Amino acid sequence: MRRAVAGGLLAALVAAAPAFGAPPDLAATAPGEILSAEPTSARLLPRAPKAWRVLYRSTSAEGAPIAVSGAVIVPPGARHVLAIAPSTQGFADRCAASRRQQDLTLTELPMVAAATARGWAVAMTDYEGLGTPGQHTMFVGRSEGHAVLDALRAARALPASGLAAGGRTGVLGYSQGGGAAAWTAQLQPTYAPDVPLAGVAAGGTIADLPAFLAAGSGTWGAGAGFGTLLGLDAAYADLDLAPLLTPRGASFARTVGSRCAVEWIATLNYPRASALLTTDPFADPAWARRAQENTPGDAAPVAPVLLYHGRGDRSVPIAGAERLRDAWCAGGATVRWRPMATDHAGALISGTATALSWLGSRIAGTATEPGTCV
Repeated sequence: MRRAVAGGLLAALVAAAPAFGAPPDLAATAPGEILSAEPTSARLLPRAPKAWRVLYRSTSAEGAPIAVSGAVIVPPGARHVLAIAPSTQGFADRCAASRRQQDLTLTELPMVAAATARGWAVAMTDYEGLGTPGQHTMFVGRSEGHAVLDALRAARALPASGLAAGGRTGVLGYSQGGGAAAWTAQLQPTYAPDVPLAGVAAGGTIADLPAFLAAGSGTWGAGAGFGTLLGLDAAYADLDLAPLLTPRGASFARTVGSRCAVEWIATLNYPRASALLTTDPFADPAWARRAQENTPGDAAPVAPVLLYHGRGDRSVPIAGAERLRDAWCAGGATVRWRPMATDHAGALISGTATALSWLGSRIAGTATEPGTCV
């Protein structure tokens, strides 16, 4: 929400960013350009990597230049880079993945450790508005895909990283990160043709925003589901969530907008969406159009893609990922589809090893496995 919403619904909650997160004039910068960098901790990670928090130039969903923060982690001798697209962290700046990596609370830390153990560098974005001034455009895939691609550019542009241009790149993400990874694959040919991708693994992929909002209604995922509305409202000037909120909805938005995702699960009372909204936002043509614009599938990736998802996933219904698979298959993409007999959390645990093994083959230059499209 870039404007005042419901009397400063989220704007009043966005704490002043540290000096590191204050972007310079972006007019003369290019996507992926390093704006600032500072060394940070990489405690307990294999192969004693060096790490930096970085601020780099990226592009919003509406095409404007923006500054995005993230982390670059490089073990000795690394050539190849894995972009890790984080899962849902929350809306408060303190929830940013690059900060949670430092205090060892990041959900993706096992992914980071596995990548550095393989000798890969890691590029990890915080996404737009998380850890930097402004508000987080949660689940807005076009912004997230740009942020991931520009994190890969930034990792190689960082002089201290020592990463050669000839190394291969891959992308891994789960849940919100799965949606971001999917958009990374889809946007790469047009937004970043200079960043060829050896492979993209997207798990638990959020590929249908209205369905995700509905799935979270009345469950432990209510905060994340509501984040679809807050994220879209933050990204697009033609959307205004405030008139659609009940008083309880405005209070709920303030709570969600000031906390990290782990705090939502512990502190929210899991209301139904109907108690928060006066009407269904996605019944409005403007909201429906923006949701559709952030539904991947209308262009086929060039890079091979692994999609994996739990058949019993009630948090992120598998139907959206199945439609994405079908759309990409119809467009001629190389897609390996891996459904799993588990739920959302189970597919994260069991699917990560599968995804890393598949990405390892792609990054090693092994011939791409045939897709499972029929």
